[in-house]
Amino acid sequence: MSPFYFDDVVEVIVACAIERISFFKEPEFKRFDVVHSHLFRSDLYCAWHKKKIRRESVKLISTIHTDVYKDLKSAYGFLKATIAPPLWFWA
Repeated sequence: MSPFYFDDVVEVIVACAIERISFFKEPEFKRFDVVHSHLFRSDLYCAWHKKKIRRESVKLISTIHTDVYKDLKSAYGFLKATIAPPLWFWA
């Protein structure tokens, strides 16, 4: 397993190699059996790269653990809570 991250923020120490990526950087997806995304930006990233991920015969899994509308409205306000969820669910 090789976790990927977007931002240069160290919040958790992990006991394995990790790799920083940008939205348009594609790792060699064929190294993996499964790509699991969690949260808005990683789900958009996987949607953007979906053709290549599937072409490499990799399973793609997304996880959402929340009531997206309520949480986004509470954290970011009405406008983002209205715009982001349809895009997120599409991704």
